[in-house]
Amino acid sequence: MPKLAKIALGLSLLMALVAGPAAAANKAQVLNEGALKLYDLIGGIKGAATQRAMTAFKKAGLSYHKELTVPIEGMLKCKSPEQLRLLLGAHQFDTTYAMIFGRKLEILAVKQYMETDLTDALKLRGKVRQSRLNPVEIKEITDYPNSFVANGIIIRNTLTNIELWIRAAQTDPEVMQVLVDGLYGAVIQGLYVSCKLGLAAGPTEKLVEVFNEQNRRVQMANEAIAAFAGEPSLAEMVNAGPRQKFIKDVQGVLADKGGKLSEADLKQILALVEPERAQFVQPCP
Repeated sequence: MPKLAKIALGLSLLMALVAGPAAAANKAQVLNEGALKLYDLIGGIKGAATQRAMTAFKKAGLSYHKELTVPIEGMLKCKSPEQLRLLLGAHQFDTTYAMIFGRKLEILAVKQYMETDLTDALKLRGKVRQSRLNPVEIKEITDYPNSFVANGIIIRNTLTNIELWIRAAQTDPEVMQVLVDGLYGAVIQGLYVSCKLGLAAGPTEKLVEVFNEQNRRVQMANEAIAAFAGEPSLAEMVNAGPRQKFIKDVQGVLADKGGKLSEADLKQILALVEPERAQFVQPCP
């Protein structure tokens, strides 16, 4: 081998040795920063505010329609890991939707399913510590589903688990992938339910805050995905390119109209949302 070729080979090997740890350190830093960003978006006070903001549905005179929620029966055996992660987020939205209309028993059924069957399907048992409802809390929700205490139990449990997930995601890319995919799945389901309810009710001024809240949720997902877009392997992990395009297309309707959406606008958003949603909501044969 010529002398210059040997030198070039040696330099490339040296650069690879140096770049390896540097890339790993950068990935770890992006992962940690992404976790902090997620906490800022959906944890703590922000998380509680996001839960409360869903009351816009009730204030607009909308109602609970179970047929718009994602079923929990026969959903898991045919799903890919990504579809399962999206499903987790969609169910999380459905629990919030149920909560604002006092459907505590539906929430309890979905939460128990998420903590057992869906967690097992995602092979997450042991990776993330979860705060489960204890028998006393379950009895309170079952016996007094419309009570203020039952409502507080559910919100507190949800926010505690969000914090536990984010803490685990700081150092575990697999857990982070579940969180980001879940956030995206929640956005898809939220847009679907909002647009279906909006079409049924007919566009009115009362719906403005409903769609402004959906736009805020879409923006949260966009910021979460953008937090990983600069690190190639993490950008690929969160499917950054296609999802950012989808978000841009949806925000082109939501943000430009300031929440004042026409029937045509709602149908335009649904035309974007339904193909995304169809990937993960179909029951298994």
